Amino acid sequence: MTQSTSTIRGLSCALVGCTGILVLLGAASAGYYLTMRNLQPVPEAKTQKPRAEVIKYKPVKDNPIGPSVVTPSGRSGLTVKVPQGVIRTKSKDVVRSGKIKLPSKKSVCRDKKRLSDIVKRVAFDVDRQMREQTPLSVDEELDLGDRLDREVRNHPQFKGKVDGRKTRKWRAYLARVAQPLLAEIERRDIPYHFHVIDDPTVNAFAIPGGHIYFFTGLLENKGGAWIKTEADLAGILAHEISHVDMGHCAAVFEYLKAIGVTGKEAISASVILTLARGAFSSNQEDEADINATEIMIRAQYDPGSFAKMWQRWAKLQGDDGQKRTSDGLEGLINDELENLLRSHSEPRKRACTVSTQARDSLKAAPFNRYYIGRKNFKRRKPRVKKQY
Repeated sequence: MTQSTSTIRGLSCALVGCTGILVLLGAASAGYYLTMRNLQPVPEAKTQKPRAEVIKYKPVKDNPIGPSVVTPSGRSGLTVKVPQGVIRTKSKDVVRSGKIKLPSKKSVCRDKKRLSDIVKRVAFDVDRQMREQTPLSVDEELDLGDRLDREVRNHPQFKGKVDGRKTRKWRAYLARVAQPLLAEIERRDIPYHFHVIDDPTVNAFAIPGGHIYFFTGLLENKGGAWIKTEADLAGILAHEISHVDMGHCAAVFEYLKAIGVTGKEAISASVILTLARGAFSSNQEDEADINATEIMIRAQYDPGSFAKMWQRWAKLQGDDGQKRTSDGLEGLINDELENLLRSHSEPRKRACTVSTQARDSLKAAPFNRYYIGRKNFKRRKPRVKKQY
């Protein structure tokens, strides 16, 4: 009994001792495991693709009857911090920067040099210098724009056709496509009014004070001949915005101011309307196309769409891109006069201007994605609301 008790006690002590040893060994093992775990490299967390940035704009003021009004706002696209800019990674209707298709120089840049081009450039430089001496103030331009807008609405050709209920959706769409474009302009102290004229004419025009007019003939795009994508529309909008931003619209009124004609009653309504709707010089049109291309790229719309649109318009107007030669001295003189008096460059030359500028500007642009917007235009759903 005594021996058994001693044995049990010995066993008890042995069990306690073994347990202590096991505890010590377990603690040592745990410490070793934790130490080795800390020494091993921690697997890197999966990096998420950076999301596109969202730029906030001031709300558009829409009206059942009347223009949609936009105040230039928002940051420039060039301030975004990610390569895709404002274009979402899941958007499909885009083109990569390295795959933008521009018309070849051979197909659109084959215009021959003309002596009258030199004359027009000199006149354009003189024109600009003269206007810089007598610029319109912002208040003068806004007042002038409002007066001209009233004349457009009351003109027999347009009366009852401007900004009706039927074109409300088009006006709202134009204004929202314009938002990222207006974030790229220099003059931000002029609100822009987007008007639609219910008329089959295929055209758009701008007047001082930020009033821009589109005809339904251009927007409704019967047969898909004129505009195919939101990028096409953005190019036309950027062109008309450029006329306002660069002072082309106010040019003739700056001339009148220079010669002392400044009173509201000094110019008849019919003269004002004629001057306002008169075509800009081809140099101003080319300048507006160059600026529009820059604005498009900064707003991340595909400039290739704009260039190909002009190429398409050239074919619609029968310009096949072949060189034409004038017959004799009389033909040469007529050719030079026609070029001198032309208010717009031919569409094929405009395709060349846009393509040339796009090639240069894309090299410096930080983006890798540009938006096209086929469904957006078809559904009148702007990119700022939905990216397909």
